[in-house]
Amino acid sequence: MSKIINSLITGGLQILNVEEDRTIPWKSAPRMVEVEGGFAWPEAERDLVP
Repeated sequence: MSKIINSLITGGLQILNVEEDRTIPWKSAPRMVEVEGGFAWPEAERDLVP
């Protein structure tokens, strides 16, 4: 993540805010489950996935 953000900053992008969340708007893996706000790992695995 830091390589991507630092590359964007070096390229002149001004980053005002970076946030992390436990959900994403798309299902990126077959095991992901639909939850309020998008998709997330199954409850038992959420603390294991960064």
